[in-house]
Amino acid sequence: MKELNSTNQEIDIINLLALLWQRRKFILKFTLISSVFGLFLALFSANEYQSSSTFVPQTKSETSGSIGGLAALAGINLNSATGANEIPTDLYPRIVSSLPYRLEVLNSNISVHEDTILYGDYLSRRKESVVEKVISYSLGLPGLIIDSFKSETENSDYQKLNYSDSFLLLDNRQNELVKKLEDIITLEYNKKDGYVRLVVTERNPMVAAQLALASVNALQKRITLFKTEMSKNLYDFTVEQWKKRQKELHELQDSLALFNESNQNLKSKFVQNILMRLETRYDVLNSVYIELSSQKEQVALQLEKDTPVFSIIDPVRVPNEKYGPNRTLLLVSCTFVGFVFAVGIVLLRKPFIMTKNRIIEYEK
Repeated sequence: MKELNSTNQEIDIINLLALLWQRRKFILKFTLISSVFGLFLALFSANEYQSSSTFVPQTKSETSGSIGGLAALAGINLNSATGANEIPTDLYPRIVSSLPYRLEVLNSNISVHEDTILYGDYLSRRKESVVEKVISYSLGLPGLIIDSFKSETENSDYQKLNYSDSFLLLDNRQNELVKKLEDIITLEYNKKDGYVRLVVTERNPMVAAQLALASVNALQKRITLFKTEMSKNLYDFTVEQWKKRQKELHELQDSLALFNESNQNLKSKFVQNILMRLETRYDVLNSVYIELSSQKEQVALQLEKDTPVFSIIDPVRVPNEKYGPNRTLLLVSCTFVGFVFAVGIVLLRKPFIMTKNRIIEYEK
């Protein structure tokens, strides 16, 4: 039985090879067409350059008992939330893909041909390559037809968006620019070594370097704001209380000086009681003011401790060599895919026709 099975397998393989040989012209033509398409992509794809920066985020957050007590007055429990404001490095890619971050990047200033413009304007004016035009008017044609029927919203200037609102409304142009950033800005996180690498891919090497620097700064800014939010709220509360007590203390000092000046020659017990109460109130208020002054300095130090420090391992530089496309790989890949696709058509054509005939006979 084993010999019969092996003989049948050999016969099947021979039949398949014979079928492929019979259809060799079709396979060759299809492969040549794919090669021509690959050659077209290789010749007319726009050059791309990559600029990147690698950094390690570091924090040294410590909360003292006295600051924790003051935080309780503001309704903030720093002792239980010391690590709550630590944003995991795993979430950095989410920040980069967030809408507010991308809008901030689009509003970054870059220099192009000695002119300073917003990157969003540069991206919207950037000419499409021949390959992109072909894809847009072939594979992307249904999308273009649908977009032509969409009504534009009145606000088409992304500079006028209010980022503090609970939601953002984007028009079609803004939405397209935000989508383009998906392929332009990427973030790599090495969990083992703990470093972050932000990569920008652009056609212009100078633009790539400028956008990489702006993107890194925007990311570090958002991380810093998130990590210092709690300490910043406590600092603002402390400064507000300190100013109030300072104002009260100055007013009380003026009142005490005026009272002493007005009653220098009077030795009435009533006057002495009023003076004693004013002095007692002054001593208490002065003690509170001194304590708040000390707390203010401690909270300022805590805010500085909570502010992350980014150790730059690899700074942004202007790329000298193009990153892509790999034209040889494009040509070989298209040729190979065309060959495999043609072989698949030849092998599946007969079973497809047989299945189709059976369905027709069954319906009759």
